[in-house]
Amino acid sequence: MAAHLLKKTRSHQPTFFDTFGYGSRPQRPSSFSTMLVSAAFFFHFGLLPILWNVATSVPSIVWTGTSTGLLCLAALAARHSSITSRKVSICTITFLFAYPIFGCISYKAWGQYSGERETMLLQTLPIMLLGLALYLTGAAARSHRIYRTIWMTWLLMACYVLLNAKNFSVENLYQTATETGNKLTYQQLGDSFAICSTILAARIRQAPQRWLFIAAAIGLMFIVPSRSAAFFGTASLLTVIVLFGGFFTRVVVIGLVVAIGLGYETGLFAQLFEGTRFQIAFTPGSEDGSWSTRQEIMNHGMNVLTSRPFTGEWAFQLGEMKFAGLYIHNILDIWAQTGLISFLLFLAIWGALLVALMTGFERWPRIAKETAPLLVFVVLSWCLARNVTFVALFFCLGFASAALAQARFGHAVRRHRASEAFSHSQFSHSQFAHSQFAHSQFGYTQYGQGWAQQGQDPFQATRLIDQGVDGYGQQGTY
Repeated sequence: MAAHLLKKTRSHQPTFFDTFGYGSRPQRPSSFSTMLVSAAFFFHFGLLPILWNVATSVPSIVWTGTSTGLLCLAALAARHSSITSRKVSICTITFLFAYPIFGCISYKAWGQYSGERETMLLQTLPIMLLGLALYLTGAAARSHRIYRTIWMTWLLMACYVLLNAKNFSVENLYQTATETGNKLTYQQLGDSFAICSTILAARIRQAPQRWLFIAAAIGLMFIVPSRSAAFFGTASLLTVIVLFGGFFTRVVVIGLVVAIGLGYETGLFAQLFEGTRFQIAFTPGSEDGSWSTRQEIMNHGMNVLTSRPFTGEWAFQLGEMKFAGLYIHNILDIWAQTGLISFLLFLAIWGALLVALMTGFERWPRIAKETAPLLVFVVLSWCLARNVTFVALFFCLGFASAALAQARFGHAVRRHRASEAFSHSQFSHSQFAHSQFAHSQFGYTQYGQGWAQQGQDPFQATRLIDQGVDGYGQQGTY
């Protein structure tokens, strides 16, 4: 055959995201990296809030530093065997670096120098580093499918909650304060338990088992004295039921919501949760000190947005309320503290996630349905109760980014795998193993002879399979 008739193919050149962080062509996961990712997840989400509360003689920074170190090691170890949505990763990493930079600009712009403001600014550096490590670890956790570890973490927290339920009363909470802060401890515990419950509920295939698991998870979440985690975790678990259920199931969910509303109006829930932090939340027309303080700092934050919309004012709460621990309990805190640009970068993350989610529903609905409830929990948390320093939510972003990246290309991969297996079986059974993909997302090697590495458009491959062109069989089903 003439040389000019041969099809010239170009080998895939590794990009930044392929060689360092979480690209679109991952390698086969090693057992060591999977073990490290599992250990990092189990320590941060399962052991860390328990150690804060139990091992009070050890400074909390020791446990936090150990967790951060494990997360960073896990992120580095899994850098070649994980996958994320590239646009989501770019926006997230840019935001995590931009937040302290624009915080410094805001601090310098208005000349309100103080040691406490500088301390808060320096504290954002390790916090954003932890957020980056959690994002990358979340992507690695989904890529390596550490669901057994998530089950173990959920069971550990469930046992701890049941054994310490009596210590979660309002009276005991005010009497037992640790160095880290009792409130931070149970907020971390509540968020971790809600995240694990949402991930696992979406993975249960049988409807009766799913209902039982969700009922148990909701009951345990209302034992942990984190009201936001309980309410938003319940909303995300109900989203799982709605997405995976039929018409009758959705009618049942609507009935449950109506029953919850009646229980609130009649005061039944207030009596049921008497002596806990949920009592005031379930009492109609009542407000506690936390709610009034949130309203006050929200008003001060809105004044900052109107007077200094471009740069914001770093640690404005010190000038208005003389207390560093206060913050706006939603994403507007980003705008008020660091200005408009970092706030727009944060919104860009969600724009990229929304596009990826819509693509996932079109190309692999099962994965998109598993991911949507987790994003519901994150959206509710950041819009109604948390600011960006609650970096555990970045784990959810990484987990969702990896899942939606798989949903984008996975349908073509599955069709090609079925077609390749069929074509090899026609000639030699010995070549059948070669056609199997070793990685859960893509080809058996990052830069090998896989179909994606030959410069071929994956969606073109899907069309060729359906049309039976160039040796692709008609076995396009999967």
